[in-house]
Amino acid sequence: MIVYSSGNKGIAYFAKRIASRRGEATLALPEKEEAAGVSVPENESAVFVLSLQGKRLKEVVEDLFKRVRLVKGQGVYFTLLGGSTIYPLGKLLAEICGHRNLRFKGIEMVRMPAVA
Repeated sequence: MIVYSSGNKGIAYFAKRIASRRGEATLALPEKEEAAGVSVPENESAVFVLSLQGKRLKEVVEDLFKRVRLVKGQGVYFTLLGGSTIYPLGKLLAEICGHRNLRFKGIEMVRMPAVA
C-alpha cells in the first residue's frame, strides 16, 4: 500500500504514479491536525512517499509511525522526493524501523525537477 500526505499535491502525484506502476492501492493521510487512525493490512508492505524539502526526515517518519498502524515485522519501503544523497538516509531509516520492530526493505530517491 502506498501511503502519502494528502496536503501536498506533488507527493500525491508521485504516490499515485508509483501505485499505478506497482499495481497497489493508495492511502492519503489526513493533515497533521486531524486524527489518523489508519492502518496498512498486515499482509502488505507499506511504501511511504515523503518530501524532504525543508524538513527533518527523522521527525517526519516518527510522525508517520504515530499516525499509521503497522504490525511488528511488517515491511516498510520509502520513496523520498528531493535531492539528497541516499546512503545516510537509508541508514537512518533502517535504524528508525529497527527501533519499531519493522522490516526496512529499501529506499528510492526521486529527484524533483528545478523550478525556474
